[in-house]
Amino acid sequence: MGVVWFLPFFLALIFNRRQAKLIAIACVPAGLSVVAWSALMVWSVTGKAAEKYLPKRVKARLETGG
Repeated sequence: MGVVWFLPFFLALIFNRRQAKLIAIACVPAGLSVVAWSALMVWSVTGKAAEKYLPKRVKARLETGG
């Protein structure tokens, strides 16, 4: 059961390393809600995919931090 509870965290380690710590913290209460747990699943697997489709100017802005 613990593996399923923290599945978003394990997927975040693969797909969304930047926010894996936040996702791990959010897994604790989200395991009690199917909606919240599902949202974490989406968040954990879309980390790099979202950045892949951003326009070049937005990517450059994110990389420079401004």
